[in-house]
Amino acid sequence: MLALINLDGSNESFNALEYFISKFSPERWEIIVLSVVDIRVIESFSSFHPESGIFRPSPVLIGQIEEKMEKEARDIVERGRRLAEERGFKAEAVVEKGSPHDKILEVARRRGVDLIVMGSRGQRRLLHRMLGSISSYVVNNSDIPVLVVPLQEKSQQQI
Repeated sequence: MLALINLDGSNESFNALEYFISKFSPERWEIIVLSVVDIRVIESFSSFHPESGIFRPSPVLIGQIEEKMEKEARDIVERGRRLAEERGFKAEAVVEKGSPHDKILEVARRRGVDLIVMGSRGQRRLLHRMLGSISSYVVNNSDIPVLVVPLQEKSQQQI
């Protein structure tokens, strides 16, 4: 069986990974550790208009921001992969670019995932207010079972 665990670097997402690897069997489950570089953040930098007097970053700066976000995403999934493998799971680290709402479902469907695992809230609280909860979207639009793990008091420290 195959689980997709979405990590965004937040305590909530790592708590979901820790929950999964503590409750599910590595003999029965393999894991895809996914992080999505949210292009909406990158695109927001590109949408500033010079006429408004608001600073518009250069394409070089936007490229550097994108590069930094991709590196952070790679670091996050590698950390998650190592945690899963230390507990005996076969795990694969995957980074995608796009809207997390859509990419999580796209990767899950493309890879034939049996279960999507997510934290109840991630680090994108401002984006949540503007665009809605990623976990809510995935739950409401997935034809694959979704396990949403709430943050536990004892797990609030970075794993």
